[in-house]
Amino acid sequence: MNSYGWKSFYMKEEEFYLLLAGKGVRRWYGLSSDRRESFLRDTSREAVYGVLAGLYQKGYVDWCEEQVAIAEPMDVILQALKDSAYCVMAEQEGERQSYYLSYGEIVLVEESKRQRGRLRLTLLTKEEFLNNLWEEGYLPKREGVTASDGQEGSRVKKVYDRAILRFLQVEDGRQMERLIIKEMGMEVLVTWEHDFSEEILPYQKDWCEKRLNQWCNRR
Repeated sequence: MNSYGWKSFYMKEEEFYLLLAGKGVRRWYGLSSDRRESFLRDTSREAVYGVLAGLYQKGYVDWCEEQVAIAEPMDVILQALKDSAYCVMAEQEGERQSYYLSYGEIVLVEESKRQRGRLRLTLLTKEEFLNNLWEEGYLPKREGVTASDGQEGSRVKKVYDRAILRFLQVEDGRQMERLIIKEMGMEVLVTWEHDFSEEILPYQKDWCEKRLNQWCNRR
């Protein structure tokens, strides 16, 4: 149970997709975005009713005058997801997490480690969010170096091993800014896309944490 006094909420992926649709979320970034589109496109009406029945049994939705209503506190979490302007996607050793930042509220959506196709949703404070990134190693402790000229910088782009953290700023369904922390062997570099340009920067812990704090404090 987190500092809000709420436990985490567990559900199947299809239940999550249906809740997002019921809340009016039209575009989705981060965890399970591709599978959400196929679910909304291919699922029959009978299957949707089955998913609704499962949500009702969990207490995530109510029936009100022959209409379905999202119950609290689930509605609070979904509203934060709908209003989120920033998405932070973390991946390490096959484990994936997505954090959604919305006017001071932060929602963690992560895949179950034990059951395939199941998700956990948790509302976090800013302190819990930042601590999670540090403790799970998504913000590397070592700082990196980058190429000094454009030619070598182009070469560096091609040999990145993996992205461990992606920051997306989304506005009206459009991606406005993207910041990616990547490992290249023993080095850690940052790709920063903004204002129709792209920069490759040395990874600096203080700079990345400053960006995160700015996003967390957005109103």
